[in-house]
Amino acid sequence: MWRRLKWALFQRIRRRKQQRRLLLLMRLRMLDRERNYLTTNALIDPSESPWFTLYHSRDRRTFINFISIDPDSFDLLLSKFDKHYIVRSGPGKRGRPCRIMDKHTVLGCLLHFYTAEVRSKTLCKLFGVPPATLSRVLGFAEIALSHALKELHDARIMWPSFAEQRAWASLCQSKEPLIKVPLWL
Repeated sequence: MWRRLKWALFQRIRRRKQQRRLLLLMRLRMLDRERNYLTTNALIDPSESPWFTLYHSRDRRTFINFISIDPDSFDLLLSKFDKHYIVRSGPGKRGRPCRIMDKHTVLGCLLHFYTAEVRSKTLCKLFGVPPATLSRVLGFAEIALSHALKELHDARIMWPSFAEQRAWASLCQSKEPLIKVPLWL
């Protein structure tokens, strides 16, 4: 019996030592923080990015696949966006040089961000910009895009009038008799 107690005590002490070692290793692991981020050295030059190839090819299907609008609509949106987005740095300007110099690249990046299910890390690789620059540029571009869309007549949201809603409801009811027209129409 004394041996069993001794053995149980020995096992308990051994387990505690293992737990302490494990906790110590976990603490050391937390102190050794790895920062895995993209730097400009690892990225392609923005002028050689896939976006530039797409933009200069003007292929309608690829444009729609990439940013969900055709090249002509993109140019129309770009003409309004151009007035509201300001490139804050670059050649001849103070500050750190911006990796995205062209406004069409900024708009393409923003539209791809909105329309594709893509992580920012992938956007950085596609457009050749570091994450900090990407988030800053997207923030300013969103504001400029909202101002540009207010200027475009075709981009506004229009609700149908009650007369149009009644006409559509009656058309639906004539095709599907089980659907009842709502009382408010």
